[in-house]
Amino acid sequence: KEWLVNSGIQLHIFDKRIKLLNEDGTENPNTSLIFSILGSFASQEAKTIKARFNRGKKRNKELGRYNGGIIKFGYTRDENGYFVPNPETASVVKMIYELYSTGRYSISTLTEELQARGVDIYLRAVTRILQEDCYCGGGEIKYPILISPELYNKCKEIRQSNNIKMEKTTTNNVAFARKLMRCDHCGYNYS
Repeated sequence: KEWLVNSGIQLHIFDKRIKLLNEDGTENPNTSLIFSILGSFASQEAKTIKARFNRGKKRNKELGRYNGGIIKFGYTRDENGYFVPNPETASVVKMIYELYSTGRYSISTLTEELQARGVDIYLRAVTRILQEDCYCGGGEIKYPILISPELYNKCKEIRQSNNIKMEKTTTNNVAFARKLMRCDHCGYNYS
């Protein structure tokens, strides 16, 4: 509105019979009041819509319905939007937890074992699956339970103990002949 007034542009709202400017080009005070009231209504309506939207998202999380975004590995959604176990990938999730709970596998050897069994999965995905508590009924979104909380906790303990066992070794990198050799083409130092 301010830009229109400063630019001297007349605005007609025909269904409400409102004109922004008077005949002499000055701002109509009644129109200014109407703009303020309509702006307040629009602002309040936007807040109401946002609050309603957030309540709907929260309710969907509690009910285990899809709100958009990426669906966790092992799940899909049904025709009503509820999360259900994916028959193909839910068995892979169960296999990952059962094999890892034996304590015979690291995450990398578990990934190799799964790939040898014909499962198309990578190390990062296996790591993420073992970290997710949604498979045992935890988390904000209520997914159907695929594994028991006891199995999840056992795998969590194994994961934590494996991380403690890993010793961080530091190596001192030594650059031999550093800054002594240069590229004939570009002139930069070799490293």
